[in-house]
Amino acid sequence: MKPNKPGTLLLFIIISSIIQQFACAQVIYTDIKDSTYTCNKKCGNCYEYSCSKTYALDLNNDGTTDFNINTGRDVRNWDGGDGNYCCTSEFSNWVSIRALNDNSVLAPPGSAVMAGSDISSASAWSTGVPVNFNLRSVSRNCQFDYSGQCGTIRSVGDWPNSTDRYLGLKISLNGKIHYGWARLSVVVDKGKALSKIKDYAYEGIPDRLIKAGQMGPGILTAKTANISLSEKQPDLIKLSVLPNPFSISATVIFSVSRKEKVSINVCNIAGQMVKKIVDKEFNKGNYQIKLDTKDLHAGIYLLQLRTSALVRTEKLIITK
Repeated sequence: MKPNKPGTLLLFIIISSIIQQFACAQVIYTDIKDSTYTCNKKCGNCYEYSCSKTYALDLNNDGTTDFNINTGRDVRNWDGGDGNYCCTSEFSNWVSIRALNDNSVLAPPGSAVMAGSDISSASAWSTGVPVNFNLRSVSRNCQFDYSGQCGTIRSVGDWPNSTDRYLGLKISLNGKIHYGWARLSVVVDKGKALSKIKDYAYEGIPDRLIKAGQMGPGILTAKTANISLSEKQPDLIKLSVLPNPFSISATVIFSVSRKEKVSINVCNIAGQMVKKIVDKEFNKGNYQIKLDTKDLHAGIYLLQLRTSALVRTEKLIITK
């Protein structure tokens, strides 16, 4: 057998280094505890009531808010001239999204897309000065002459009530464009406004297409198929870090439901691997691994766990 040429060996080392460096790239998926925001207070014997709640969506987990998802309700009662705030009422209930900085949402702004839909440069995107775009709103206006007559109830926005759908999102990172999604349910009617944010992801490679619900190369979340995770993904992985934030060391806690090769790495917010934690096969069970970060600077990182079929990501906050 002929020995490898020096140039071939050097090329192999360079390619291996690039693969190692971007081992955390591609789809970066974040599964969060469902965040629910509700405005549903009634205004019986009162003149006016307002409720406004905001979820700050940090799509790439770098500590900067990329989008605000707003849930609100305004109610105003008119007294008909007799001092009783019960004659007529007008209201406005809504769930909306606002893109911050140079980010944008699919157009028509706030459109709900189905699982598996392409999100890419070929999609239509919102432009111009950032404003709040209604995913869904229900409102009624009353006349201001105390006549007791109200207008009809209006509904705006195409987001279906009580339905898991996806926001198509575009963010700018270091001058590069990345595409992503966020999954949520929305319920807006004449008595309330409710939003529930469930998970989100973005493509770590600039300008690359991502599919709504995609959480890894070619993988869609089982939740989008309306079946249980255990049915869709028998290799379900659970991942957490304690404590978090931390300064020097923490404990990575994870479980596997079958024999599985597991890779765990620490990545920077650009998706580049900065520390390898483990890369080996584990039997079914629960595990704890010490995470030592004394060689890393303070900041926000991503802890990413990969199997042959799944990706789990947790945000790390390292303080010094």
